[in-house]
Amino acid sequence: CTPLRGSMKRIGNVFYLNLQNETNEIGLPYMGTERTPMLPAVFHNVDFSAGKIVSLSAPLSQTTAFVIPSALSFDNIDFTQVEWGCPPLDEHGIMSSETFLVEEGHPLYVCEDGVIYDREKTEIVYVPVFLEGKYTVPDGITHIPDGLFEGRKLLTEIVLPDSVKSIGNNAFGSCRGLKSINIPGGVTSIGASAFSGCSGLTEISIPNSVTSIERSTFSGCAGLTSITIPSNVTSIGDEAFRDCSGLTGITIPSSVTNIGSSVFLGCNLEKIDVADLAVWAECNYYPSVPWELYLNGELVTELVLSEDYFIQPQNCTSLRQVTVSPWLRVGWRMFAGCTNLERVTLMDGIVGIYSEAFSG
Repeated sequence: CTPLRGSMKRIGNVFYLNLQNETNEIGLPYMGTERTPMLPAVFHNVDFSAGKIVSLSAPLSQTTAFVIPSALSFDNIDFTQVEWGCPPLDEHGIMSSETFLVEEGHPLYVCEDGVIYDREKTEIVYVPVFLEGKYTVPDGITHIPDGLFEGRKLLTEIVLPDSVKSIGNNAFGSCRGLKSINIPGGVTSIGASAFSGCSGLTEISIPNSVTSIERSTFSGCAGLTSITIPSNVTSIGDEAFRDCSGLTGITIPSSVTNIGSSVFLGCNLEKIDVADLAVWAECNYYPSVPWELYLNGELVTELVLSEDYFIQPQNCTSLRQVTVSPWLRVGWRMFAGCTNLERVTLMDGIVGIYSEAFSG
């Protein structure tokens, strides 16, 4: 490449080139008036196919799409860095047509209804922000890449084919309008934050083929009212269901041996059914509403709090008797809201009793 050392060079009458040789990163401000300009592939001795376009902008125009020429691929473009002009906004406050297109006859890609696929349609490469309503992923797609549908808030339903086996990190993150999506039975992995912020979802089924729920996978799914954790799941990552405020009950199967921190922070769980109290204690859940504790389906009325595990009993209405073991402290409002509590046994050696420990 020609050593431009970060200088700005004009390409024709419309594009300006800013190349950083040290990182091979390319910036391309567009100053023309076309609504769908084609990206340049080469300028003098600078071959864009050898670099990475990390910044595209059209600050002075009504540009709604950049066309990818046959000489370039998405490997050369960080499309998350596009700064569009100011086309008219639709009723949802979204630029109605900003997207990428591909040159007709592109050797790698085809474009259908704004969605870009590889030519064999075994991979989805790009989903436009204006995609709305119901979208059916073509059969033959096996993986939903990281961030593919992120922020596509006009989508209300997504249908995944049985061919899908894995879902990437943040794949459907912040799809706030999404009300329905199926996870096929053959899916074995769902990435971190895959459905984070999908506040319109009211239900979702995790297939038995999944063995772990990753960090923040369903965080912010405020519309969820129930979720079933399959019996093959062995671990639940940090904040996996954080701020799922509509979730009122949860059952943790015996297969789960590890629960991360703050998994149910911000939830309003009224019924908690666990197979192992020590495992449940790992998530440090602090209930804000009255709740009942069950162990393998049996209502828990007596509880021993020890160094081996500590469960915050606040607002637990099922408890009748609690024993606090040595080396523990009775914390602030620890038993507040335990309206049916009849007896608390404090063993010798407890660290202390804080104010309002038994209030309410």
